[in-house]
Amino acid sequence: MPITMKSLTTHFVMLVQKENKSMPKEIANKTKEETYYKCTHCGDEVFWNTHRKFTYCKCKKIWVDGCEDYVRVGGNEGDYKKISK
Repeated sequence: MPITMKSLTTHFVMLVQKENKSMPKEIANKTKEETYYKCTHCGDEVFWNTHRKFTYCKCKKIWVDGCEDYVRVGGNEGDYKKISK
């Protein structure tokens, strides 16, 4: 069976859901609710929960795609910082 992007994404989401089920919901929500990704170029802060829509910073160097099940951040490793509020 060939590996496709859809199968990889499905597998990734299933793994994340499995991990979150073992963590108490209060801890998972508190951790996620306060997480932002800050672009080191423009200073824009993107909230972790984008409701499954790619959300770019102002200069488009980073993007965040997240929901209750997963969070993905795109860009080079030095282009963003994970911050908690």
